[in-house]
Amino acid sequence: MKKIIYFGLIVSFIIAAGCGKSAKEKVLGTWKLKSIEGQNLTQDELKNANITFTSDGKVIAVAGKDKMEGTWDMAKDEKSLSIGFKESNEKDVWHIVTLTDNEFSYTQGDKKEKVTLGK
Repeated sequence: MKKIIYFGLIVSFIIAAGCGKSAKEKVLGTWKLKSIEGQNLTQDELKNANITFTSDGKVIAVAGKDKMEGTWDMAKDEKSLSIGFKESNEKDVWHIVTLTDNEFSYTQGDKKEKVTLGK
């Protein structure tokens, strides 16, 4: 009987491990700016900057009174995002460095500075 219980527990752990969120699901929601490597931002700048990713592919970035809207898409390999804001005619590629439920950091295009966001 104990073997059956242990086997059931092992199967449950395997199933639970395989049911984790995809990168696309982790990105969804509102993220607050925590830091930009190489820049000293004030607490007000950090407090008033955030970005929201919606499940229908929309992105909204707010920095103080400034607001930009656009679209986003996750790469098939889930290692980068393609971001396009209406205010510019260019699409940026954000290379994911870290992506957990509570922290998202990336580098943008050819730039080496790392941006870190948190929930």
